[in-house]
Amino acid sequence: MDLNSHEPYTVGQTINTVIGQNYILKFQLNQNNCGEAEKIGFVNLNGVKAFVFRHSPSNIGRWIETTHVFKATAAKTLIEFGSSTGGSCGPVIDTISVTAEPNLVLNGGFEDASGQYCKSDWCALTNTAAIAPWTVTSAYKIFEVDGSPSPWQAHSGTWSMDLNSHEPYTVGQTIDTVIGQNYKLKFQLNQNNCGEAEKVGFVKLNGAKAIEFRHSPSNVGTWIETSHVFKATAAKTLLEIGSATGGSCGPVVDAISVIAERNLILNGGFEDVSSQYCKSTYCLLTNPAAITPWSITSAYKTFEVNTTPNWKAHNGLWAVDLNSDQPYTIGQTIDTIAGQNYKLQFQLSQNNCGLVPTKTGFVKLNGVEALKFRHTKENAGLWVPVTKIFKATGSKTLVEIGSTNAAECGPMIDSVSVIQIGTCR
Repeated sequence: MDLNSHEPYTVGQTINTVIGQNYILKFQLNQNNCGEAEKIGFVNLNGVKAFVFRHSPSNIGRWIETTHVFKATAAKTLIEFGSSTGGSCGPVIDTISVTAEPNLVLNGGFEDASGQYCKSDWCALTNTAAIAPWTVTSAYKIFEVDGSPSPWQAHSGTWSMDLNSHEPYTVGQTIDTVIGQNYKLKFQLNQNNCGEAEKVGFVKLNGAKAIEFRHSPSNVGTWIETSHVFKATAAKTLLEIGSATGGSCGPVVDAISVIAERNLILNGGFEDVSSQYCKSTYCLLTNPAAITPWSITSAYKTFEVNTTPNWKAHNGLWAVDLNSDQPYTIGQTIDTIAGQNYKLQFQLSQNNCGLVPTKTGFVKLNGVEALKFRHTKENAGLWVPVTKIFKATGSKTLVEIGSTNAAECGPMIDSVSVIQIGTCR
């Protein structure tokens, strides 16, 4: 649908919604390539402008997926799409959907109002209405929004955020959480390719640093999915994302989400703080704080974390080699329900060196061996999923994963998860 016939117009549809529930509105955006070069439109929700969208001449012929997360305020919601472009050639829309959205973060892609406040490729701003409900929580209050395809293509939609404008800054948003519930924070990470080569930033939860992240020069132009699983300690959680990089060129973030997480394992991808303790492509460490809340449960206590370009993790930047100089075991205790079935899953690869081509290891549950695994030389460089279904015998289960290879160069693991599944009768 071209939202300009002879003149701009608006279409609407009323849908059933649940008060207080988050929803994601998604549609595809293009333009009728005549008349004004940039096509601009809007979405109203129950008569109130929710956000402005635009399609630039540099994207002619290209469909842009555009999204908006909103919290319903009534049992019925009137959704209206309209054009604010003059003449007979306007923005074109297709494939409109609204679904209940588990994401607790609103405006996680900075799409809602950035186009109203920034009329250039990028803008340094002080009015946080441009990114509402985000606020700038650092002392330095100038933030930056960046359009597509210049200075770079956003991961989703048109807009992303460089966490350095003229200086580093921090943005934050408070979300509703349930005490004791696990949540997964996920966002896309890139960098503004100027200034310092490696871009470093952090996430805080209710004022306490939760993770440090970095984007290396070898990944310039590539969006890296970054995630962190956390357990809520309060009914409200202040999520903050900021830069620790000096100057005016920093880490770039987009597509931020927080959803209730079924995974009972925390830091299953070893992403949370590895980069704080390892400043190289791999490190042999003795301080388990680098992989917290994992601990080293074997007698041998030196463990190894690895990142690109040494090899590519299954997800994010980090993975663990279960042989440093010698084989070792890591473990984490999770809350379980006696008699309930659970699925343990992790990704398995190998450090393709040493005298033994096949890398072997084991899984223990509460000290009892539950599974043996191996990764053959033919699969070197490939990540292979390993799964174990088990029935919990108590309210706590110690999950341990270890190597049975001698010396260095062992099995590699990443993306560890345990989720509750249906109980078979």
